[in-house]
Amino acid sequence: MNDSRFVQHFAVHEIEAWLLADPSIFTSEVRDALGRWARNPESIDFDRPPSKLLEQIYADNLQ
Repeated sequence: MNDSRFVQHFAVHEIEAWLLADPSIFTSEVRDALGRWARNPESIDFDRPPSKLLEQIYADNLQ
């Protein structure tokens, strides 16, 4: 692409972390389940990867 405004970006790992940075995109049930992680998304990687956290939340809330 020959446009100076275009900047190519690759996300190699855990793009789910970007989703967790804006909890408003989730349903209220998921936001409630996110709890403390929604207030401090940087702490998620210490307990479990963002993809695993979301996977567990959706599994628990969609039963």
